[in-house]
Amino acid sequence: MNIPKTVRIDYRMITRWFKVLNKRPFITVVALLPVLLLGIMLVLKSVNVPNSDEWELVPIFQHIHTGHIYWMDFWRQHNEHRIIIPNIVLVTTAYFTHWNLIVENFINIVIAIASFSVILKVLKITGIEFKQKSSLVLIFLVSLIWFSLVQSDNWLWGWEIEWFLNVLGVTVVAYCLSRLKAQRLGFSIKHLGLLLLGGVIAQYSLGNGTLIWPILVIVLLFRRIPLKQIAAVFLTGSISTLFYYLHYTNLDKGSLKFVSHNLIGFAKYFFTYLGGPLGLEHRLTPILGLVLFMVFVGMCTVLITRQKELFNKLIPWVCLGLYAIGSAFITGLARLSLGPSEAASSRYTTIASLLLISVVVMLYHCRGKVKSVTRKFYPSLAVVGVLLVFSLVLLNDFIGFRNMNDLNRSLKAQQQCTHLLNPTTACLLSTYPNPTIVSGRLNYLKQVHWAGY
Repeated sequence: MNIPKTVRIDYRMITRWFKVLNKRPFITVVALLPVLLLGIMLVLKSVNVPNSDEWELVPIFQHIHTGHIYWMDFWRQHNEHRIIIPNIVLVTTAYFTHWNLIVENFINIVIAIASFSVILKVLKITGIEFKQKSSLVLIFLVSLIWFSLVQSDNWLWGWEIEWFLNVLGVTVVAYCLSRLKAQRLGFSIKHLGLLLLGGVIAQYSLGNGTLIWPILVIVLLFRRIPLKQIAAVFLTGSISTLFYYLHYTNLDKGSLKFVSHNLIGFAKYFFTYLGGPLGLEHRLTPILGLVLFMVFVGMCTVLITRQKELFNKLIPWVCLGLYAIGSAFITGLARLSLGPSEAASSRYTTIASLLLISVVVMLYHCRGKVKSVTRKFYPSLAVVGVLLVFSLVLLNDFIGFRNMNDLNRSLKAQQQCTHLLNPTTACLLSTYPNPTIVSGRLNYLKQVHWAGY
């Protein structure tokens, strides 16, 4: 049969496209599609106006403008955290941009892309073959989770850089664990230094980061690496933590007692925190969190008892999952008094997504074992499971889209009213709890023409 020339040309074009699709640049494009959507949303929804905690930076600006830089401005405790590194980044950015808060939002994306790049490296080192179709689906799903709009507060609020820096430090730690040499050999000097740096960045970006040190010590003891390297991690973590809690003020002295009398509420808070990346505003969120927790614990138990070699390879993902679980636990201890529903805050999903991603990756690695158990039902179960996770993540994206619209309207209203010559008390209260304090700081910004004033 004679094929028309035009058809033959189209066939050759299609063949060339399939060759292109099999190359690594295509994987990069697919992985970053959610970033494109997120970038568009930031362009459309970001507002150049300070909000809430961001006003705490103004006294630092005042000191710098008078030629003084005080260490305590950066070291000072903020709620339960010492956010030294976020403070340095935010103040430096403000100095060069006259405090354009929209720039801060895009810096958050850059940091998220950096940590996502680290995750891709860990995926490859732990045995994910990027040329396989199934791995392409996995990478796209991880990207959807990582850049989900459900983190609306963190994406549209530059102050929340602390969450992204914290997670960057934790993913760097996971990367170093993936580079761990054979038993008894331990880390190279370069990766040991990078591991310690990641831990310090995580701790001094957010209070949750303190968890990384005990998790690391336990993991390294399990892997039986040289005691000198374990001692280096333990010593660095101890010194870092000692300085962190120097002159520390415990703001929740009655939290443990409150939790002990509200164990059911604590359990709901804990599992709601973990289930956020799958269902932020849903009655099933605690159940989803419970399922993730049980699947993670179940896989770790089976692997450590029956497939220790695979468990050792998946140690970086185990570490990320443990960090998310630990964060849910200590956050519940500190914030349960605000009610279990507080766990459904969008800012927590940045850390909680680490557990979801860990479970997804570990299931991918264990798919052969699952297939041998489920046998002929495996294809159907795999398709249903993948579609279910994709559906829940995309539903969360829709919730995030709606929340970003609401936050955008709120920030625009604050921007409009604070630009008035004499803002009302109601206007000042909408942007900061104390109208007297924020009034003085607002007047200062108007004098120096920062933050768009």
